[in-house]
Amino acid sequence: MRMERKLIICVIMTLLFIPYYAKDFDYKVNKPGELFIGTPFNITVDIFTAEGDSIFAPEMDTLDIFIVLDITQGKEIIENRELNRVNIKVAPFDAGEHTFPELEFTVKSGSKLTVHKTNSFQVFVKSVLPNEEQGQEPELRDISGPLDVSLKWYDYLMPIMVLLILILVIFLLLRYLRKPAVKNDESFQEPVDMRPAYIIALELLAELEQKEYLGRKEYLQLFFGLSYILRVFIEKQYGINAVEMTTSEIRRNLILENHLEKNEIMKNLQEADRVKFAKYIPTHEKSNEALVWLKRFLKSYEQRYQETRTDEKNEK
Repeated sequence: MRMERKLIICVIMTLLFIPYYAKDFDYKVNKPGELFIGTPFNITVDIFTAEGDSIFAPEMDTLDIFIVLDITQGKEIIENRELNRVNIKVAPFDAGEHTFPELEFTVKSGSKLTVHKTNSFQVFVKSVLPNEEQGQEPELRDISGPLDVSLKWYDYLMPIMVLLILILVIFLLLRYLRKPAVKNDESFQEPVDMRPAYIIALELLAELEQKEYLGRKEYLQLFFGLSYILRVFIEKQYGINAVEMTTSEIRRNLILENHLEKNEIMKNLQEADRVKFAKYIPTHEKSNEALVWLKRFLKSYEQRYQETRTDEKNEK
């Protein structure tokens, strides 16, 4: 009798845990045979779970070559199981052969976490768009055949004389310019702007607003300016060469204790990259939000600067 009870308990426990471990994972990639810079493609991920389970999507700021354009997620019940469908729309912004990385999805069922991964795959991205009218790649053709040219002695003499005159003018010009430079070389020193980084950045932002790119709906020029000002601030505030770095390099070199603040910075830099490199056209509201965010972000450092000065005075 005791053995029968133990057997029944084991069968019941096994049946209870079968839905938890029986999770299916499937995904598919919808992309054309050839990709070009800015051409989007979709990745659809289907994850079957038990009802009540939670799914955590991967961090999308780790895609260096690909820009995430949109993420949608839906659910439906199929045969007492919950189908979670995640559709990720991405676009490449660098030519060449690239590897789309694995994507991790974490499923939480009760107190247990299960990680699912997609497979990486190769994508070849071209930099030249096809000829839409003819439906084929553009070809380079000669306008006409080569011509025979017969040169005389004066045809060679004239270029030589012009070249000698240019060399003489350049020599005299360099000699003239180097004289004052030698006298002031020891005393000359390029002035360094010692003001706080947020003041310099706010001054650049005010100059950008005076150009009224937002009012004229010139969003490309606006995002170029916003990205440059943010990079100038990062360079002067944190001492990294952010103006010359790519967004991926800034992510690796920018070390902040406040991870939420770093995520906001990277989100706005990536948004600017979408406009500059991926032919993304933002709405008027999105452009205004980017302008307002940068102004609020820079002014927040004014309060931090004042608090730091107050603490230094109190310590003295």
